Amino acid sequence: MIVHIWDDGQITTPATCTEQGVKTYACSLCSEKRTEPIPALGHDWSKEKIVLQKPTVSSTGLKAYVCSRCSEHKGEEVMPALVPTITAASVGVKPGKTAEVKLTIKDNPGIMGAVLQLSYAEGLTLQKITVGDALTRLAFAQPGNLTANPVNLLWDGTVADSSDGTMLTLTFATDAETPEGDYPITLSCAPGAFYDGNLEDVTFVLAQGKITVRNFARGDANGDGAVNAKDVTTMRRYLAGGFDVTLSDATAADANKDGAVNAKDVTYLRRALAGGFGITLD
Repeated sequence: MIVHIWDDGQITTPATCTEQGVKTYACSLCSEKRTEPIPALGHDWSKEKIVLQKPTVSSTGLKAYVCSRCSEHKGEEVMPALVPTITAASVGVKPGKTAEVKLTIKDNPGIMGAVLQLSYAEGLTLQKITVGDALTRLAFAQPGNLTANPVNLLWDGTVADSSDGTMLTLTFATDAETPEGDYPITLSCAPGAFYDGNLEDVTFVLAQGKITVRNFARGDANGDGAVNAKDVTTMRRYLAGGFDVTLSDATAADANKDGAVNAKDVTYLRRALAGGFGITLD
């Protein structure tokens, strides 16, 4: 009877996601060899869909679950083409208080220059314009006269900037006698107002905003006229009970405007104060 002494073997054909591999063993006493199959590995799919092709202004994108071991993918999902948008936020304010309206840019394909015209309703006074975290490669020209209405907002540079985020924060004042109601914030532009690094026109959708003047500020749970972390604490203590806390106005505390004051409003208010969630208190 022939006895072979087999070595530890070597992988001569690696297994793939779909095909078996081969491991070969050699006898240390003779030239005899034997093989055994290595099971196929199977696909190792990503937990979330990965972007295979980014969408652009002129074409759709594609994302899917991707195997980490090979190039296979599944569950393809078409991503819609980008719609470049500039949005003026809608916020609420008490008469006699100031309101901050953020101008944000989304799905920016890259611009080297822009001119926006800002108009606002009578009863509001534009006090300050603060540059945000978007379009920092471009220079923003502060208007010489903030009380002019409309106001021209101008950016220009030497290279295109494709960043998204907050372009500007506009601080408006209201008078103590300002009637309750909605005061529109209107954005407009002329043809060719936006252009890219090749001096080609870029089209943006302009989403209009408003300042709603009312005798309460959305999220002002403690009634001190400001919306801040104190209101989060007030709402949490009110909901938890045992703190001898009351709400100044249930409508004001209803941050998400669903008709109830509950833990959802705490989360909504915290996200609005933290920023980055696309949430405004109006």
